Amino acid sequence: MSCFIRLAVAISSLTLLDSPRDVSATNACDSAIYCNDAILRAFQLSNLFNDSKTFVDLPLKFDPSFVFDMFDRLRPVTEEGLRAFLELFFLQTGSDIVEWRPADWTASPPLFANISDPALRMWASELNKVWLALGRKINPDVYANPQRHSILPVPHPFIVPGGRFREFYYWDTYWIVKGLLACNMSDTVMNTLLNFVDLVNRYGFVPNGGRVYYTKRSQPPLLSLMIWDYYQHTGNLSFVRYVFDALEREHDYWLLNKTVEIKIAEKSYRLAHYEAQSSVPRPESYKKDVMSAVGKSPAAAAALYRDIASAAESGWDFSTRWMAQSGENASEMNTIRTSKIIPVDLNSILSTVEMKLSLMAALIGETDKAHDYKLLSQERAQAIEDVMWNSTLHLWVDYDVELEQHVQAFYLSSVVPIASGVSTNQSRIDASIQKLQSLDVLSYAGGVPTSLIASHQQWDYPNTWPPLQWFTIVALEKAHRSELAFALAQKWIGTNYAAWKQTGHMYEKYNATREGAPGGGGEYNVQTGFGWTNGVVFYLLEHYGDRLRHSVPTVGSSTLPWWPIFLYVLAGVIGFAAFIGIGYKIYVDGKQKYKQRGRDKELLWGNSA
Repeated sequence: MSCFIRLAVAISSLTLLDSPRDVSATNACDSAIYCNDAILRAFQLSNLFNDSKTFVDLPLKFDPSFVFDMFDRLRPVTEEGLRAFLELFFLQTGSDIVEWRPADWTASPPLFANISDPALRMWASELNKVWLALGRKINPDVYANPQRHSILPVPHPFIVPGGRFREFYYWDTYWIVKGLLACNMSDTVMNTLLNFVDLVNRYGFVPNGGRVYYTKRSQPPLLSLMIWDYYQHTGNLSFVRYVFDALEREHDYWLLNKTVEIKIAEKSYRLAHYEAQSSVPRPESYKKDVMSAVGKSPAAAAALYRDIASAAESGWDFSTRWMAQSGENASEMNTIRTSKIIPVDLNSILSTVEMKLSLMAALIGETDKAHDYKLLSQERAQAIEDVMWNSTLHLWVDYDVELEQHVQAFYLSSVVPIASGVSTNQSRIDASIQKLQSLDVLSYAGGVPTSLIASHQQWDYPNTWPPLQWFTIVALEKAHRSELAFALAQKWIGTNYAAWKQTGHMYEKYNATREGAPGGGGEYNVQTGFGWTNGVVFYLLEHYGDRLRHSVPTVGSSTLPWWPIFLYVLAGVIGFAAFIGIGYKIYVDGKQKYKQRGRDKELLWGNSA
């Protein structure tokens, strides 16, 4: 009997049961198919999926216990049998969410009136429609049968990044929120924030993304900053009061679970790092993680898996930033050591979070908490200055707690202390900007590269990423380098517009070396959509829209509109043509006069003869 027929017989017997076996959804590993290691290993190490994420996003047709039992009867496990098993027991990827149209979407938000370039205004109109394409809500079956789905049920609709990222993601949403607010979609933002508050109340933190397999790690803790942006836009103080307890709970999570103490020159500092609560292969990248651990002992493999997940928690998945900086296998995944690194950007973000918590506490009358959070913010800011400033590189850099030294390489995370307002040391700020200029990282055609290390990792050279461009532009503004900030904003708008004009797509990442070129490398193909890319574009249009142009050639170090350059070139062409014409006329006239003189001489000498 073929594998498919055996499975068909097994499934037909299911109709004789009153109902599939009930499974409690209280435990994450009881509510997702990936928790069965035998099933996960069989499918993820097969050749059925180009992207491991596809399998763990598949909803089940029946409860997990029944599917587990059916899989146990599958002998032998062949690719044909696995394919038949998929057809019988799984639904289509993406069927656990449905499209949703935000009610507060408008075709022409007030932002458009500030955009002076007609081409950019038309582009903004098209990008505004992308919010409709990225709107999602949870399929009702997820609420009825959460144990059959890997997606996390949340109470409100949301905006997704796009492509393979079918669910919401934590730090992506920070820039999505900025774009939504620029488009005056504050109700959609409030729904998004309420979802995150619900997750904090459930898990103590906001997971990396909206799937069960992301609940062992978070991402940069930007929720308080999103709440602050929402409050600044709406003035809704009641909302701040309602969510404040959850914001404190998330902050406590980072203090208690992600903080280490380090000593430098007999002085102690408490700073945060990334450390996922997982020591197994990531379900959504199972095969790649298993291959990275080949040849390692079980203990070493577990440590590797934890550091891989921790790098995913950082959002920089992956970069040489987290890997060995020297040695035979430097920059390879099997050298990753994320938990040993104190990231400068994470701690800058946390210092900003603590300052915003102080401001919000004061707004709702919690004066003691306002004082305490302000002190925490100031202490962390001083620790960043003491521990993470490198006087040789003239940059704020990561600190390696195991090697007790700075990470000796440029990463664009170095601008975050300036962008976040954590550093107020103007001499260091000036030195840092001068260093960026001397490294020539601000001169690339497609934006500022993430690092200067060319690797196959996607958070390295030559890739440029929207959130890091945003941090850099904001840093330049806060450093009082407004013209540099505008030049980079213009360049970033130019490369995004060029890509869209050529392909109709907005990319997740771009290539620094070529205007309009998508980025590459990493664990998957470049994705389109794209939530945070659109968010950064709308932010820049909101702040610089009266000056930005869709295509601006660079002349020296400044940018000019196209029409003066056209006139200059035209005048030059006309002048050159006139010069040639006059020269030619002088030549012809001279030649004719010369010939005439010759004839006169002949006539004269002839007459004399």
